[in-house]
Amino acid sequence: YDHASTPAVVKLQNGNILVLGGNTQNAEIYDVKQNKFFATKGKLNYIRSSGSNAILLKDGAVLITGGANSSPSAEFKGAQDYIPVSEAEIYDANNDSFSIISKMQRSRSSHIAIGLNNGNVLFFGGWNNRDEVKDVEEYDYNLKNFNLISELQFQEQSCMQIIKVNEKELFFFGNRLHWNLTKNPYFVQRYNFANHDFKNTEIKYSHCNSAGLMLNNDRIIITGGMEGITGTSSSDKVTIY
Repeated sequence: YDHASTPAVVKLQNGNILVLGGNTQNAEIYDVKQNKFFATKGKLNYIRSSGSNAILLKDGAVLITGGANSSPSAEFKGAQDYIPVSEAEIYDANNDSFSIISKMQRSRSSHIAIGLNNGNVLFFGGWNNRDEVKDVEEYDYNLKNFNLISELQFQEQSCMQIIKVNEKELFFFGNRLHWNLTKNPYFVQRYNFANHDFKNTEIKYSHCNSAGLMLNNDRIIITGGMEGITGTSSSDKVTIY
C-alpha cells in the first residue's frame, strides 16, 4: 500500500513489523523471515493521514493513537488542512484485527509515547491543529482508557527529545521554557512518574533538534542541534548533565 504521509511503524513481539496509517486505513506486516509484506486481515477503523503513534503493549497488542486527517482547506483554495484526532484503537496480533477503544482526552498528532513496566503508556506533546498540546495523559492498560495527569511546562515542543532514565524518571531536552528574551530560556527537565511533576535545570545552550543519550556513569550527553534564541544556526556545542 501507499503509506504516503509519515506512517506509524512498530516491531511486534514475533519480530515482524507493523506498518499503518499515512493517508490510508490499510495496514500491513513485514515478515522478516520471508522478506515480504502482507496485508493485515483487518483495517484501521480511522484514516490517520500523518503523525499517528503506535506502541507495543506488554501483552503483544499495539496501541494506536492520534494522528491528523486531511480535508480541503477552508482558508486556502486547493490546499489541505490536517486536523488532529483523538481516536484510539488496538491491533490484536493474534487475531490480526483492529478494535476501537475509548478516545484520548486531547486530540494530538506527532506526539511521543513512553511505555511503563505496569503496561500503562504516557503521552507527551504533539499538535492540535496549530497549537501545541501541553497536557500529559496516561493510558491505563487495565481499564483501557486515558486520563490527564500533568502539564508540560515548556514551549517549542517541535524540538522536544525524551530519554527514559529509569522506571522512575524521564529526561527532557531541546525545549524552551519561555519566550522571554531577557532571560535564558534553555532548560533540561526531569519528569517523575510517581508525582507527575517536572524539575527544571538551566543550561547554557539551546540544543533544539539535537541528539542525546545515557552514558555508563548515569550522566547524559546532549550534542549539536540549532543554536540561539531564534534557532536559525547549527550548533557544535555539547552539554553533559
